Amino acid sequence: MSVLFSIFIGLYSLMIIVFMIGFIHSISKKKSDKKKQTHLSIIIPFHNELENLPKLIASLNKLEYPKNKFEVILVNDCSTDGCEDWLEKHDSDFVFKHFIINLTKKTGKKTAIEKGLILASNDRIVTTDADCTFHPNWLNEINNAKGKLAIGITLKQSNSFGLLHKIQECESMMLGGITIGSASIKIPLLASGANLSYRKKDFDKIKPYEDNKHIASGDDMFLLESMIKNKKKISVRSNHPVLTQTKESWTSYIQQTTRWSAKTSNLDIKGLGLVALITILGNVFWLATLVFWIITEENIFLTLAVIKFTVDFLFLFLTSLTFKRLILMIYTPIIALFYPFYLLVLSSKVLTYKENWSSNG
Repeated sequence: MSVLFSIFIGLYSLMIIVFMIGFIHSISKKKSDKKKQTHLSIIIPFHNELENLPKLIASLNKLEYPKNKFEVILVNDCSTDGCEDWLEKHDSDFVFKHFIINLTKKTGKKTAIEKGLILASNDRIVTTDADCTFHPNWLNEINNAKGKLAIGITLKQSNSFGLLHKIQECESMMLGGITIGSASIKIPLLASGANLSYRKKDFDKIKPYEDNKHIASGDDMFLLESMIKNKKKISVRSNHPVLTQTKESWTSYIQQTTRWSAKTSNLDIKGLGLVALITILGNVFWLATLVFWIITEENIFLTLAVIKFTVDFLFLFLTSLTFKRLILMIYTPIIALFYPFYLLVLSSKVLTYKENWSSNG
């Protein structure tokens, strides 16, 4: 029994250590020379985001990038909460060039992005979501990024100290670390549609959504998959993550992560399924090691539990230190005990998941 536990805990720990090495390599790389500021088109598809639009526009207004060198295309996918009226009323709030597309038929996020691309006047495309805010230098980092697809990360934030909110922050921190770490070692596994940049001509050539429009979500991951298959150079940006708010209920949180996790069964990204499986088994076996240690009092189980906890702690510490969220470390023991149960619930939800488009894709 201890051999089986050792295999899964060992595989999980080794995997996290590899991602950690990639993360360190990325954040320690010499910064690229500043490029001439090029023209950018930011596409923001959304559905029922009235509550978030004021913060979105205010954050975009504060971007320290020449206002004449970027445009924003807001694609309203049949919102029913008054977004269209609000945007019309507050048109003067925008201090940059912008366009608003009000779709008359609900199409889904992928088609909404394609509608925005048709109107985009620049080749360099940036995509994000309406519930996000940005660092003032966000576009400068994107402008200096290399590669046909430049991946950035999205972190959740909250002023609440409750477990629901902090587990979301910790999870986004770990996923951000894996995104950066895996891409840094040339095996990109994850991408966030709220923080992507690519060339319009490349998008038109590879047609990443041609065969998956029937799948509600996954605009980011299907784009990543297509870029990998077409051997396009992929880079990762480790500075200035995009910020979004945590979900306010367990139900909405589980629904969101279920939707995201369900993408993996439709994707053909090398190593993604294996990483997901090792993550689930590693966490479940970690909880089991504690139970077996209590029952048998054999130190091998305690040793394995400590190894896995230490690796996770170091990875979270590294990412939290990098993105100035060290307060999250206080919650590590509680979240470590809770997370295996959460993963089991999530796995059961994914198995029975039915597609339903959301603006957060």
